[in-house]
Amino acid sequence: MTNKTPFGQRIANIWQELVEHLHPRVAETKPLSPAYFHALSLLGEKALEQNKGMRSEGCRAVILACIQRGLNTRDEIVRTVPRHHDSTYAFTAYLLDDATGDDPAEHLWQKGSDGRYRILRP
Repeated sequence: MTNKTPFGQRIANIWQELVEHLHPRVAETKPLSPAYFHALSLLGEKALEQNKGMRSEGCRAVILACIQRGLNTRDEIVRTVPRHHDSTYAFTAYLLDDATGDDPAEHLWQKGSDGRYRILRP
């Protein structure tokens, strides 16, 4: 049986479950925890050691974590992701744009009229 969920999404899902157990959820978005991104980066590094082609999946996972934690404008995402993942500003912006759209079958998030990104649910 093959897992059809993209690697970055699997990392984000697993990490989100861990975070939900560690931090009680509140209506207001909490500031980003360095430990949150550190653990996510470690998972991404392990994937890169196994397969160099997984760089974009790890970067997408960190972008997804940013959006989930309230860093959801282009500027915030592009400036934050390279601090926690082995990627450049340009590569982060490219992946952000590449996965933006309105079709959940092809895209991971959408950009609202207010300029904020939201995760697309299938």
